[in-house]
Amino acid sequence: MTTLRPRSIGGRLPAVWFCLLFTGCYWISNAERDERWDLDGDGVERPTDCDDSDPDLSELRTFFRDSDGDGYGDPEDAVDGCEAPEGYVADNTDCRDDDRSIFPTAVEICNTIDDDCDLAVDEDTALIRFYRDGDNDGSGDLDDVIEACVRPDGYVAVGDDCNDGDPYVNPSADEICNGFDDDCDDDIDLDDSSLDPALATWYLDGDGDDFGRDDRVELSCDPPTGYVAAGGDCNDGNGAVNPDADEYCNGSDDDCDEAIDEDAVNATRSYPDEDGDFFGDPDFPVDSCGLPAGNVYNGGDCDDDAPQSNPVALEWCATGEDENCNGYIDEATCIPQPPDETGATAQTGDTGS
Repeated sequence: MTTLRPRSIGGRLPAVWFCLLFTGCYWISNAERDERWDLDGDGVERPTDCDDSDPDLSELRTFFRDSDGDGYGDPEDAVDGCEAPEGYVADNTDCRDDDRSIFPTAVEICNTIDDDCDLAVDEDTALIRFYRDGDNDGSGDLDDVIEACVRPDGYVAVGDDCNDGDPYVNPSADEICNGFDDDCDDDIDLDDSSLDPALATWYLDGDGDDFGRDDRVELSCDPPTGYVAAGGDCNDGNGAVNPDADEYCNGSDDDCDEAIDEDAVNATRSYPDEDGDFFGDPDFPVDSCGLPAGNVYNGGDCDDDAPQSNPVALEWCATGEDENCNGYIDEATCIPQPPDETGATAQTGDTGS
């Protein structure tokens, strides 16, 4: 067996043998070399380097969950890796990862929310003016105003109420005769063109029935003496004649509707008598001040086309008809023989031939 010995060079051992013998140096395998080397020269050795062939990819990085897809991640939901997993980003500055409209570069708007994640709410936004609505009529007091993003309770967006202590005074109210500016247009009563003329029109009442003549009127917010608010009196010399009066059978227009004796309270009821038996058809009553032609005052005719049928007629047997209009046909009290074709009553025992 041949033993290899280091050859002396100038009386000294080679440096390699000196390293092996005195400093503990040893040879490493190719596999170990590849694992430990920094092939891309980025200063990070294997296996810590994510990609030892790319100096831009070295140590593991932290990525953050981006649930709302706005490009900004949740700092409380993180993973480590060489590349960002799906749904993760490198940024961790999202303050509301469940709302994609909220992120650090969002525009702050007036909504009581921190839209841009700077821990300030509604900064640098245009606030809205709201006005106190003390009488709850929908219009606010111009002199009682606050600025906010959201309307506070008791405030409205319009400040045009000229009397915020009266719910009947506001720009939407109707002007009436009361000495006040009801609709906040700086005009009062008759000076306001929006005033309904009917509210200031008065009619002369000569008969004291609270209805006046249409041809004698005065325009005023205060009633003149002898004038009333309602017109339409067709006879201002008769207190029983006016639009609110009852109509009577008297040949006059009592209720001023240009009709005479219509629907009179003392009208009588009659019925048409088509068969001339002095009983009329109860299904067609007529109320009138006189008896219309062809009508009678007695109703109750059960067959107004048959003169032998009426409430005072005799009931004949074997006719199949209700001659006396009592609701029964050929009842036990009927007369055995009917009249002949001429209408004459047959005698008992007579065959009628």
